[in-house]
Amino acid sequence: MKDKALFILLLLFIMAACTNEPIDPKLEAAAAIHEEAIKTEQLVRTTLDSLKQHKEQLSTQEDTLSDSDQVFISRYDSLQSDLASWSENLIEVPGFEHHHHHHGEACHHDHGKKIPEVTPEHMLSIQKEFRDSIMAIKHRADQLISL
Repeated sequence: MKDKALFILLLLFIMAACTNEPIDPKLEAAAAIHEEAIKTEQLVRTTLDSLKQHKEQLSTQEDTLSDSDQVFISRYDSLQSDLASWSENLIEVPGFEHHHHHHGEACHHDHGKKIPEVTPEHMLSIQKEFRDSIMAIKHRADQLISL
């Protein structure tokens, strides 16, 4: 009985290995860009987490806030909103779902939505746009540190 079960498992493994289609290089590039965007997102979250206490402290002093403090709070809130929107709209690369690692960190995003079939070229373009968007958010977060 063990031999039969082992044979069936081996047969299933071989069948699964033989049905793998080659991966389009443009999808591989899109997946790498997606990974880069996810890493940048984690950096932005770390930056905003480090500024959160300052924002909360300022929020308790509403009556005595300087103009620069009000700008800080407004920009912080805007960044939080933009980051949440970015995460909600993130699209995964088909065939590469959940392949990124968090290295012990909590996962703050849903790994991206799945979309109907698009060409590999279009998926590459989509991922570049998401990467560029998160890089712009990161730039704004880095600027907020200096306020």
